[in-house]
Amino acid sequence: MTEILTDEWLNEFFAVADVDNIIKRRESYCIEFKSNFDWQTESSRATYCKSLAAFANNNGGALFFGIENKPHKIIGISNFEDIDDADITNYINEVFTPHIQFERRTFEYKSLTIGILYSVKSKARPIICTKDTSKTNSSDIYFRYSAKSTKIKAGDLIKLIQDVKDDESNKWLKLLGNIGKIGIENTHLLNSQNGEIISDNNTFLLDEELLK
Repeated sequence: MTEILTDEWLNEFFAVADVDNIIKRRESYCIEFKSNFDWQTESSRATYCKSLAAFANNNGGALFFGIENKPHKIIGISNFEDIDDADITNYINEVFTPHIQFERRTFEYKSLTIGILYSVKSKARPIICTKDTSKTNSSDIYFRYSAKSTKIKAGDLIKLIQDVKDDESNKWLKLLGNIGKIGIENTHLLNSQNGEIISDNNTFLLDEELLK
C-alpha cells in the first residue's frame, strides 16, 4: 500500500486538527482537498481526473474528500463507496492515456468519513488527455504545481521525458549488471503479465497466486 494511504501516515496527518476539526495543513503538489464527492456531475468527474493525471505526471498524490476549503475543516462524506472502482477506471480511460493507476480508501476521523483517491506516479509518463471535457482539452498534458493542477510548462515536459528515459536506462543497466553477476546461462525471462518463465530449453508457467 502507498505510504500516504497507511493508517500511520493518516493518523499523523490529521493529528494537527484543532477542536473545531480544522486541519492545519495546506494543499500541495501531492495533496488536494474537496468538500464533497460528486461523481454524478460531469464537471466534477473531469476535475477529479484532471488532478489525478497531474499527480500521475508528477510524483503521485491524493484527493481528500470531506474537507472544506478555507478553512480546511473536516466535515466528512457519506457517499464515497457508492461508486465502483470500475466506473472510475472507465471514465479515466475515456479521457486520459496511458492508464492511470489509482488506489482508494476511507479514513475515519472522530466518526467522520474521509474519502481518499490516490493517483500513483505513472511509469509511462506523460499521461495525455485524449478527450475534451468541461475541464480538460484533448492533447493537453497536466502537471501538479504546488497546490494547482494545470497544463505542463515546456521546460517541465522536457525534464519529465528525460527523467523517463533516464529511469529506463537505469533499469537496463541494473538488469545487465545482475545478469553479469549470476551468468547469462543462469538467467531466465519472466513475463509478469502472464506468468511465463522462458529459459534456453524450457518454458514454465507460474500459478496466478504466486505471480501476485
